[in-house]
Amino acid sequence: MLLSDKLAAATVIFFWGINFYFMKLGVEEIDPMLLGCLRFIFVIFPLIFFIPKPKVAWRWLLLYGFISNFAQFAFMFSAIATGLATSLIALVVQSQAFFTVLIAVFFLGEKARANQWLAIFIAIFGFILIAIGQQHSQIPLVGLLLVFASAFSWALGNIVVKKSIGLIPLL
Repeated sequence: MLLSDKLAAATVIFFWGINFYFMKLGVEEIDPMLLGCLRFIFVIFPLIFFIPKPKVAWRWLLLYGFISNFAQFAFMFSAIATGLATSLIALVVQSQAFFTVLIAVFFLGEKARANQWLAIFIAIFGFILIAIGQQHSQIPLVGLLLVFASAFSWALGNIVVKKSIGLIPLL
């Protein structure tokens, strides 16, 4: 791997991680739904002048925007507002990967490979261990469920992309 690739990966990791810190700060000061709306207004508004509309029907674009952006972050910001640790949120939201595979298998008729099933079972086992380990802590169950809802929304967004352009193999 080239040094420039390593630096690019480290930059993405840095911004992904620090994003959760700023989300927590934002939710402490602003209602989670308002924060979500402001987040997209300040990101989308400048970009619409510089980035052309993707070559997909408006219905797909709006569906993706609602499911993968609004719903995903509404659930995630609400989970943060419950007091759930952002470090745990950052971990649990990655369950979107196996949700995407499961949705693709059960609703799109795609075939998962054995290593994908193994990875899903390992991930589920890991989440069970986290849940068992946190029984005696102050982790709000509703917060954990909201993060899984966020991850599921993200996975649905992946499926919308697949259905709208049909070129991206999900498995």
